[in-house]
Amino acid sequence: MKCCSIHPSDFSTVFLKAVYQDIPDVTVITGGMSKEEVINEIKIHDHIIMCGHGSQSGLYAINQFTGLGYMSYIIDKEVVEIFKGKQITSIWCYAKDFIVNNSISNCFMSGMFVSECAEASLMGFTASQEQVDESNWCFSKNLGEHILKTPEEIYTAMQNGAYAKLAETNPVAAYNFDLLDYRA
Repeated sequence: MKCCSIHPSDFSTVFLKAVYQDIPDVTVITGGMSKEEVINEIKIHDHIIMCGHGSQSGLYAINQFTGLGYMSYIIDKEVVEIFKGKQITSIWCYAKDFIVNNSISNCFMSGMFVSECAEASLMGFTASQEQVDESNWCFSKNLGEHILKTPEEIYTAMQNGAYAKLAETNPVAAYNFDLLDYRA
């Protein structure tokens, strides 16, 4: 399986590198390309892993891609047709909404994903920086251990893995864990 990770370079999501860094021969796209070039990479890969900041409308470009601003999308409804027949892993805030709204299948995804103290506060709970860091790194490491499985297998592994255990005591992990999902 040829894997491609689209992860716009951003210091606040560097922890997500652990999701894909151990995949043999993975193509990692962090910026410096046009949207058309990214689309061409999606076309030639079987498993598309998308990480970073986003919304219900897609994955933000974060000023890393040619011709796209911070709040422009590198992944949006324009690429949905290309996802057919591919495995998709989407980890950004409200990725699940994007997946469901665009009827994308064969996907493991996050819902709103708290990765900063301010986001925890916006979601109505308090978390220390240590709790946020612990959640971020445990999530990424645990997902990275299972990333080459099917979406359903990834989901099942996460339900029974280190992140599930952390969710029992860490409020950030508990919040994020409850919003993980997959679509066959």
